[in-house]
Amino acid sequence: MESMQAIIDEVFQTRVLTHRQQRHLDILLMRQQYSSTELQKLKQLRQALAEGHVVSGSDSLVLMSESA
Repeated sequence: MESMQAIIDEVFQTRVLTHRQQRHLDILLMRQQYSSTELQKLKQLRQALAEGHVVSGSDSLVLMSESA
């Protein structure tokens, strides 16, 4: 399983939080498998989502474009 840092970095690169990534983050939080730095990054991600800089999306961007 990817680290919280790796997932968050990927989300900031793509500006899309997929359902798969969200599930992984949830699992890491439940298992308390994160550092204080990663928790701070997660807060930044939540802020970016609230401000619309990052959007929540499908696991597959191909599926999103096909349904549009």
